Amino acid sequence: MTNTEPMRFDAPTFAHAFLAVFNAAGTDKDLTVLYKAVAIERYTHGVRLVATDRFMLLTAWVPDVSDHPEPQVDELPERTVIAADTDGLARHLLGHVISLANRDEFYQPGTLQVHMDFDVRIPPGVGEPETLEGLEPTFVVFDVPDVERVYLPAVGDFAADWRRIVIDHQGEETKQIGLNPEFMERLGKVRKHAEGTMTWRFGGTENPALVDWEDSLPHVMGVVMPRRRLDNDPSEDEATEPGGDGGITVHTLDDLDLKKQAWLSARSRVMTRSTRVAVLTPGIDPEAMWREMATILRAPEHYQFEVKPDGVHAALGQGLDALMDLTHGRGELVPERGCDDYCAPDCPSDWCFEPAHYLMADFDTAYGATDSCGCHSGGIHVRLVSALGDWLDQQGAEWAWHDESGDGWRHDDTWGTLIGHGGACPTHASIPAPKSRLLPASQASGQQVGG
Repeated sequence: MTNTEPMRFDAPTFAHAFLAVFNAAGTDKDLTVLYKAVAIERYTHGVRLVATDRFMLLTAWVPDVSDHPEPQVDELPERTVIAADTDGLARHLLGHVISLANRDEFYQPGTLQVHMDFDVRIPPGVGEPETLEGLEPTFVVFDVPDVERVYLPAVGDFAADWRRIVIDHQGEETKQIGLNPEFMERLGKVRKHAEGTMTWRFGGTENPALVDWEDSLPHVMGVVMPRRRLDNDPSEDEATEPGGDGGITVHTLDDLDLKKQAWLSARSRVMTRSTRVAVLTPGIDPEAMWREMATILRAPEHYQFEVKPDGVHAALGQGLDALMDLTHGRGELVPERGCDDYCAPDCPSDWCFEPAHYLMADFDTAYGATDSCGCHSGGIHVRLVSALGDWLDQQGAEWAWHDESGDGWRHDDTWGTLIGHGGACPTHASIPAPKSRLLPASQASGQQVGG
């Protein structure tokens, strides 16, 4: 199956999975990427569905019709798309699908199928206002042949680091724990779609609890945050439960030590590798540089991106070799930034310092990423930085690059950790490092850089 072909699932299995995890979907309309939304993580032979309201998360594995086994939790998907079911169209269809299967006493898996397609655009003049070519809204389509087809809008992305929570979870004897009764009610509804015992694993009074329907098909599991009563006022980074008495707070997954990255940050640096390229001299056209970045990334013709006042940002979940951003100062020099401006308190100054610049490109990949040449994340960044650097040299620009996982701006004339950590592959390891493109140590440590 290619990424352009619809995925095919046993319809009742997919329906039970979707309806099970939807019990954790957000109900706050202000959080559009969570509100009645389900993240669809695509793998070669199935999807993992994920829904969360930030306090509870449920996920389920759905194999395609080949009945492929569930991947390990730490195996990252090929792409992720967030589909919103705000009008209940998908839930209505999937509930009907379960009813149809239940009517057949001798139902065989795969007899009734759901075909799922991504990146679908509604033809002009059919329900959606016309937009610029390439910027049309996209939809995820659930199609049950001879029954019904529904279009769910793709609403954005969220970077819920639930895998780290599950992998790092340490079981701990817990004599007492507070759980929101409303969460328990919603979890109880999962039993309609996940058979068997619901197993709890606690990690202490104030740590997330894991819940797992180990014997269910589809397999459903999740994370639930505890409640606690505080004697003092809630702090700024603790979310007070709506409707509470002011003395009860709810831990969100943001409260964990994830280098203070927000749960909703679409460009979370948790479990990702980032390299930046700073253009230190004026005269480079941002649009031309963005086009070059897209070319380097082998972006498809109609890839999605968002233009904001500070720059351009590619959308997640498009199968690109890396996520890319380009920020600028509208032709003006962007002042240098130190650690206190935007990093965590324990962040080393030479790691997160940004020199004064006119343009800043950012390439971001998961540490487990692999490109079409078979190279892992370090090799991907070697190729991207080298290719963009060559283009900037041709434009006569001065530039510097930043190795997030190594020595920041103060690296020597080698690729450093990019080769040392997953970058050594035949295709990219021979690319020479940018020997003449180093930011001097005096500038990288915080002294003024200008054009």
